[in-house]
Amino acid sequence: MLPSESGVWPEAAMVEHDFVENLFVAELHQLARSFTRRTYYTERDIVFTLQTRLTEALRHREPSVQVFNDYKLLPTARADLVVVDESQHFPAVLAVEFKYEPDRRRQDIPAGKFPVTSWTEITKDIARAEVFVVEERARVGYAVLIDEDGRYRDRAHPAFGQMIAMGRPDTAGGSAACWVQRFSSVG
Repeated sequence: MLPSESGVWPEAAMVEHDFVENLFVAELHQLARSFTRRTYYTERDIVFTLQTRLTEALRHREPSVQVFNDYKLLPTARADLVVVDESQHFPAVLAVEFKYEPDRRRQDIPAGKFPVTSWTEITKDIARAEVFVVEERARVGYAVLIDEDGRYRDRAHPAFGQMIAMGRPDTAGGSAACWVQRFSSVG
C-alpha cells in the first residue's frame, strides 16, 4: 500500500516487495513520533539518526546491505542517505535527499541563521531524488523536508506528495511536518 490520496501518509503505508524501503518508512514515522524527545540542530543530525537506526536494523537481517551518508551516485551528485546492496541491479536500493528547517523561535540557533534552507535548495533536492531513479542509480528515491515551524507549508503541499505530522507545534499554531516525495522505478 502506498501513501494515501488524502496527502497524509499513514504509518501503515508499506511497499510489499521491499523490506529496506519499508524499514526506511517505518523509521521515518518513528522519527516523527519521537521528534520532540530530542533536539536536532542540523540536517546531518537527522540523517545520522536514520542512518544509525537503519544500520542497526539491517546488520543481522540483511548483512550484504550497507547504509551510507553523503554517497556519490552521479558524477556531480551525492545523496544524503543511501542504502546499497551489492546483490541488486541498481547501485542503490534507496537514495534519500533531506532538507531541515528548524523552528525560527528556537533560542539555541542564532536568528541570523534563518532560514536555514531555501525553497530553491528544496526543489533541487526533489529533482535530484528523481534523477537518481531516472538515471538508474537508485531503485527508489525520496525527497524529505522536515519543516519544524511551517515556513514552507504552503509550498510543500503541492511539491511533495505526502505529509507525516510531527509532534512539535509551529509558529502558526499548527504542527511541524515531514513532507515526503517518493520516486520509484518499480511502482
